[in-house]
Amino acid sequence: MAFHRNTLVKLLLASVLALTAASSALAARGRPKLNGKTFVSDTGVPLRGPFTSTEWTDAVPAANIASVKATYGFNAVHLYAETYDPNYPAAGSKQPGYAASRVDKIVASTKAANMYLIIVLANGSNNGKFNLAYARDFWTFYAGRYAAETHVIYEIHNEPVQWGPSYLTSTQSPGAVSMMADCYKIIRAAAPSTPVLLFTYASIGGGSSAAGAVQDAQSFSKTVFGNPNQKWTNEGIAIHGYWGAQGASDAAKALNQAGYSVVLTEFAAATSPTSPNGGQDTVLTKFMEQQGISWLTFLHIPPTGVSGDVTDPTQYANPMKAAGISFAADP
Repeated sequence: MAFHRNTLVKLLLASVLALTAASSALAARGRPKLNGKTFVSDTGVPLRGPFTSTEWTDAVPAANIASVKATYGFNAVHLYAETYDPNYPAAGSKQPGYAASRVDKIVASTKAANMYLIIVLANGSNNGKFNLAYARDFWTFYAGRYAAETHVIYEIHNEPVQWGPSYLTSTQSPGAVSMMADCYKIIRAAAPSTPVLLFTYASIGGGSSAAGAVQDAQSFSKTVFGNPNQKWTNEGIAIHGYWGAQGASDAAKALNQAGYSVVLTEFAAATSPTSPNGGQDTVLTKFMEQQGISWLTFLHIPPTGVSGDVTDPTQYANPMKAAGISFAADP
């Protein structure tokens, strides 16, 4: 009888595991898609959400991620996964992949909450710079790790140049376009279907600034595809809002007109001209909503973050209400 009882237990356990796996597969989001302006969800809704970080601290609790979705209607999270070590690969330097167990938790938590996740290599106190070896090895480590996760988007590098386009002409942090091409090739070799965001300009406005970004994009395309005018089918340009609301809005329009999709992946810090006291930059938010551009605010999911708390009413909910901004939750 013991044999039959143990066999029955094993069969029941196997059935439960199979049902759990099937349930998870059914719950997974379809990959984000381009709509001619930006990346949107599998239901066609723009991506919106706060940020979190695993650079220095443990992953925020899964319940906190689920809560911001339920409370505010967010459908995405921006994750600063790791901060590169400027001394890498020297002996004693921090190695790419050091935060893998923490990143795994955020990938799992956002998947469980039916939210999208944008993973970016950060630069901590070294904004406006990059380490080519670290960037390459970071994506060698992570690209394949989440290649099958249909809710994940890769953003190659946070603000690698001070501070805007064209990266081709930068003497402060040269080689950023080549770094993007190198990392993109690494990503595509391991994750051919994962959406990729490029450049991540801290400050970008209209006119010549957007034209510089187009030059960067054409140089990238010539290197990667052999054609400077290659149409991007699963790639977009990431911008930040530190030129100010009007500048970022004008840049998004200009890049869309040039044929490039845009995602605003950071804004709302105290340095923003239209958000001098921190909190949500509602002027820029309104522009992005009117233009149909996906946005990720630089307000964090508690308990840890270097800027305002998205659950603090004075930082997010009250300014949004006062500005009359609302949006329907992603179905």
